[in-house]
Amino acid sequence: DVGRFDGFVALGRDAGRQQELVVDVQAFDVHGVADEHFLAQLLGLHTGRPSQPAWHQGRNFVGTSAAPLARKMRGGDKESLDQDRLLRVALKVLEDGKPARTVQVHEDDLKQWRMLQLLTAKPVLYVCNVEEAKAASGNSQSDRVAEMAARQGAGSVVISAKIEEDISQLPEDEALMFLEEMGLHEAGLDRLIRAGYQLLQLKTYFTVGPKEARAWTILEGTLAPQAAGVIHGDFEKGFIRAETIAFVDYIAGKGEAGAKEAGKFRVEGKTYEVKDGDVLHFLFSG
Repeated sequence: DVGRFDGFVALGRDAGRQQELVVDVQAFDVHGVADEHFLAQLLGLHTGRPSQPAWHQGRNFVGTSAAPLARKMRGGDKESLDQDRLLRVALKVLEDGKPARTVQVHEDDLKQWRMLQLLTAKPVLYVCNVEEAKAASGNSQSDRVAEMAARQGAGSVVISAKIEEDISQLPEDEALMFLEEMGLHEAGLDRLIRAGYQLLQLKTYFTVGPKEARAWTILEGTLAPQAAGVIHGDFEKGFIRAETIAFVDYIAGKGEAGAKEAGKFRVEGKTYEVKDGDVLHFLFSG
């Protein structure tokens, strides 16, 4: 069910090659981005009618969603009334040929808006596969995709699948040298992951024990108790404090002991907003 996805990745390939759909990855012809037909294709994943214009797709989708709401609205259900109001806003935007994510949603409406599961309200990341020589700067086609993404409030990233294939077969040190020769500071896969995290507003914190280190994913703005709850609900309920070391300080100190000696060890409370890369140790009761 694509409606439950957090977002979509649109993989751009060379013109002239057949478009295909693989799970949630939609291939599109970068030479056709000026027409922005991808919006209609994306909505077509839900309705099964990819050939219809975007506004027809939007009308069908909203109409299907509005039918059960109408019955609840007659009973005076407040949530249904709010959803109906938001659906009408979404329909107007879709009929203008724009994605639902361009709607400015008030904070009080965010819960009901998310419950609608509108496909074009979900973030999209356009990935452009370019020739090796243009992996660092992109080309004219990837520039067009970036412009389209900006208009749609989407993200974009440039990679070279050939380079990714080459470095996957090299030792780490040789792969880094190869990337430097190509004018790249990191692999395309790393840029793709970073762009995905940025698009979904995600951050990572770490827990480090004597036997293993673990990475945990949270939303931007997550406070320490809720971050602890990602590991286990009891950690959040009984949260006392979080012993914290920034990632760069942990690496510079070669571990917790070195970071403590350098004065980089902190104790944070319930109102602490966890930063990307924090190394945390939670203390909790119960």
